[in-house]
Order: sequence, then structure tokens, then C-alpha cells
Amino acid sequence: MSLGRLLIVGAGGYGRTVVEAAAMCGWEFIAFVDDGFPAPCWSGHHDVIGDTSSITHVASDFDAAVCAVGNNQVRKEMIALVD
Repeated sequence: MSLGRLLIVGAGGYGRTVVEAAAMCGWEFIAFVDDGFPAPCWSGHHDVIGDTSSITHVASDFDAAVCAVGNNQVRKEMIALVD
């Protein structure tokens, strides 16, 4: 069963763990936004489509989003962008 399109904020270690679990759950398309990677590029088998400033522009193209950022303050700021 396909769950659709998932956006993951953060392509670091936590993001790679989340993408692995998401892929096993059946997400059809998974992409990242991350300030630490030049976009467009690949992180593993998934696209990094932009930096965090692009969240508000790309979020509507996805069915769900997960914030995979370990730093509590940064995570709070990222969630506030799409909330």
C-alpha cells in the first residue's frame, strides 16, 4: 500500500533513520529539505530538494512531513514554519 509523498526536514543521521522506517512503511516518494546539503542532490536514494527556507514553498506538494532534526530549538522553529 502506498502512503503517498513524504517530506523529511533534516537529511542527517536522524533523517536517514526516519527515511528507512518511512520506506518500509510504504511511502511512495520521500524527499528531504536540509540546510547542510546543496540542492538538488541525493542523500542515499532520496532527493534533497531544497533548504529549510523552501519548506513553505514545497510542503503543499507532499501528503505529510516529518521533522527529523535533533536540536530541540531548531526542530521547534522548523515545525512553526509549516504549522
